[in-house]
Amino acid sequence: VFGQDLEALEREHEQACDGAVDVQKNGKSRKIRSTQNTMACIVLSWPGEMDADCKRWQARSVKWLQDTYGDQLKTVIRHDDEAFPHLHAFIVPDDLKAISLHPGDSAKQKAKADGLSPKEQNEAYKQSFRDWQDSYWDKVGKPSGLTRIGPGRRRLTRDQWN
Repeated sequence: VFGQDLEALEREHEQACDGAVDVQKNGKSRKIRSTQNTMACIVLSWPGEMDADCKRWQARSVKWLQDTYGDQLKTVIRHDDEAFPHLHAFIVPDDLKAISLHPGDSAKQKAKADGLSPKEQNEAYKQSFRDWQDSYWDKVGKPSGLTRIGPGRRRLTRDQWN
């Protein structure tokens, strides 16, 4: 539904990884590790059947992904192979370090660099990830009629939830 097909993405990704180097703390350059995660994938799911509402959700989701990840977002594909339609978004970070795309990890690293305690680092991690999820809900979930937090989280009975 967005970007290039998976074969083209795979070729582009392999080319980027083949020539990539990582600068070590001592200033030396070396080829990136073969175990380094160099791509991120986000799965977004629609809780119903493929209809006009789902297509609007899909368009909002792609827009949110583009706004959030910019040119790093390479491909978004839709699968209808399970009970609910879902999107797979593939993101290749400029530095080929997939962890840099994780909002919680970035916040935790910043908190650590600022000299905060481990407890404060974990709070920064959790809050940043909540903010990322809230951003998705605000731009996509809410206009699509989806809830941010389900009934189990707030300990509601089914009747109360309905």
